[in-house]
Amino acid sequence: MATLGLRFTFLHTGETADAILRMDDAPVTCQSLWNRLPVAGVCHHASYSGSEGVLILPDPLRIAPENATHEVTQGDIGFTWFAPGDAYGVDREFAEICWFYDWDARPSMHEGPAPVNLFARFVGEPEDFYARCRMMRRSGVTGLLIERRGGPDRGCVVPYRDPADEAPLRPRPAMMDRCLISIASDGDRCRVLWTDKGGLAARIGPDLGPGDNGSVALGLDGAVWAAVGSDRSGPIRILSSRDGGCTWTEIPNLLYGAHPALAIMPDGDLALVYETDRGIVGLRSGDGRAPWREMRTGIEERDATLPVCLPCSDNRLICAFALAEASRPNHLTVIES
Repeated sequence: MATLGLRFTFLHTGETADAILRMDDAPVTCQSLWNRLPVAGVCHHASYSGSEGVLILPDPLRIAPENATHEVTQGDIGFTWFAPGDAYGVDREFAEICWFYDWDARPSMHEGPAPVNLFARFVGEPEDFYARCRMMRRSGVTGLLIERRGGPDRGCVVPYRDPADEAPLRPRPAMMDRCLISIASDGDRCRVLWTDKGGLAARIGPDLGPGDNGSVALGLDGAVWAAVGSDRSGPIRILSSRDGGCTWTEIPNLLYGAHPALAIMPDGDLALVYETDRGIVGLRSGDGRAPWREMRTGIEERDATLPVCLPCSDNRLICAFALAEASRPNHLTVIES
């Protein structure tokens, strides 16, 4: 059997690390987690364990102790599961994938060492990934994707918020005219993460007022892009500005849908995600004109709405959206082109 691998990616800043499964040491744990991948969510830094990062799984997974130990070393990756009352402060069931990025780590809870199932190990050159893990001590929670490397690809939909509902991602706010945009910094650039649902600034086109639903994105070349929708059967208007929003040029298209969300990919392409009667649709274009290339969303729920998106690699977006009549995004998926 070929060696099965994993890839860890920080969704907002792009650092990645590859790992291999330890099938001989923990076959049940490896297979159970492989079947669950990909998973994405909000990860955090451990409180008691030294240099440890943690991703709580969207749904609890119960796996008996296997290759379990609290003696770990840099690069080890583990799994553990807790029932309510197993340790101080644990009031509900949860399972987590944890990884140890420096030599001082020892998996622990308040009461002391807590064994984890060691099922994988980082390989290659994960130093940049480790550095981002260390930054979580000060910067706080961030988005993380764990996916299969060298196996079949699947889409994933997971909660957007911290499972403990204590630390939702909070991007920095910025103003463009009367349009509030929240921008998340990745250390080098800023990317549009969220556009207020109240609408775009009044001067985006002569007949587009605050009642329109839309999105704004800042291009790598300084251009400002806007997409404005009406309802799911109505047209989507795409506009661009080269003077900071003073004048706008409309780009002809034949797209129909609501709540369009724009993002600029790392290579400069324009990505557009919007809701339709058949689910969330994702498209990509080099200049906002046809032909648009389809992106695989995997979001076929007819009640999926209010998408927002953020690029995390040359061909991948992280997309948050709302389900079950939620008034704000409460789920997340990964979209690929």
